Amino acid sequence: MESDGVKPLKGRTIINGYHFDVQFTRFELECIDHLRKLIKTYPLLLIRMDDNFLARFLNWSNWNVDKAFEKLLTFYTFRKENAKYTPFGPLSDYENFIKSNCLVMLDQRDRNGRRVYICRIARYLMARSIYEVSHLDDMWFEVVLDEPETQKNGVSVIMDVKGMPLSLLKWLTPKHSSVMTRKADVAPLAIYYHVVNSSGLMKVIMPVIFQFMSPETRERVFFHYDNWPSLHKFIEPEKLPSEYGGTRELNYENLRRLLYDREDFLLEYMTHGFVDPEPDNWNHQLDQLCDSR
Repeated sequence: MESDGVKPLKGRTIINGYHFDVQFTRFELECIDHLRKLIKTYPLLLIRMDDNFLARFLNWSNWNVDKAFEKLLTFYTFRKENAKYTPFGPLSDYENFIKSNCLVMLDQRDRNGRRVYICRIARYLMARSIYEVSHLDDMWFEVVLDEPETQKNGVSVIMDVKGMPLSLLKWLTPKHSSVMTRKADVAPLAIYYHVVNSSGLMKVIMPVIFQFMSPETRERVFFHYDNWPSLHKFIEPEKLPSEYGGTRELNYENLRRLLYDREDFLLEYMTHGFVDPEPDNWNHQLDQLCDSR
């Protein structure tokens, strides 16, 4: 990892083998404790309960406990209802697609402190299915969500649509489009999209995608085409590879270590969520929550 990249966070808290300098205020600790108590009223929801994990939902909600709890339930309900789109196997099952560098999290942050993530749409076809794309996407985001700075600032996604083939339209079904788009809405994270190298085909696709986006997510989509100075207003060129007008040489093998070093953590993450095999039961449980408010 380069010296001017994202630094490992050293501190008093150890989470899944990683060190974080997480120092919560008295108010924040009270919020975390309150959220933890609310979660315990859902015995069929099995998730991590450490402070930093719960903080990802509270940071998203600006430390509004009720809003954070609602977000948490929405997130895990979405995962339950769309289980095919969530990862469920070791990284070896995704090795070929990982090495395609279709999706990769950089060890850099943009001008607003957001992690930088590259998504090369044309390489989606190197995946076995849209589900594999969704799985790897989830894993990349999960391995950075324990970073306090990422929780607070979010992630900037470079959506590179250069060379996107017409054959990719086979995956643009209403179901796939809805789930893949709504993932950004249900995640406890602010995600900003920077679309580059867009073509005429995107004029056909974007209206389809936009109809599934919330107004908040649509406001975070920026089109730069191949105007690199426009992109550089958000992400400095020294943090980007030459294909995006930058000067940085990426070492993909080193970048992929972020995934492989945390594989045990990812395998644990895959087991989290609602565990009741009878969906009617936990749906009723959620209905009761809504009725009580």
